[in-house]
Amino acid sequence: ALSDADHCVAITHDALAVEVGASRESVSRILKECERTGLLDLGRGRIRVLDPARLREQCDVMAGATPSRILPRLT
Repeated sequence: ALSDADHCVAITHDALAVEVGASRESVSRILKECERTGLLDLGRGRIRVLDPARLREQCDVMAGATPSRILPRLT
């Protein structure tokens, strides 16, 4: 579930990994890198998108990756 007010998604790393067909370890590693670079803020059972436009740009750079598979359109 996405809260429009703060771009927060209620999801665990495990659930996200299942959704995208990746290992939890891989998802956690990528999420941590995104947190380190200021794209995301990670909490227990939630992911807050801090910079939706930059996240979209980063996903476009990665081959075949798109946030729309896991995140509703963020404005």
